Amino acid sequence: MNYTVIIEPDDGVFSVYFPDVPGCFSCGDTYDEAFENAQIALQEYLSACRDFGKPIPEPKSRAATISVTAS
Repeated sequence: MNYTVIIEPDDGVFSVYFPDVPGCFSCGDTYDEAFENAQIALQEYLSACRDFGKPIPEPKSRAATISVTAS
């Protein structure tokens, strides 16, 4: 399954969250560290869902980048 992850700069760190996985979030000092931590957080979240018999959230979100010119 492929989940959309949002990584945003926030006061010197990078915050991470998953739109389709409420309560699963992470952060990192760099973009790359935040991305790695996001992977770990998602794996641990999904593992906990399995362990506790909770449903696995379905990935539904899609992300795209839109380019515009400043006028």
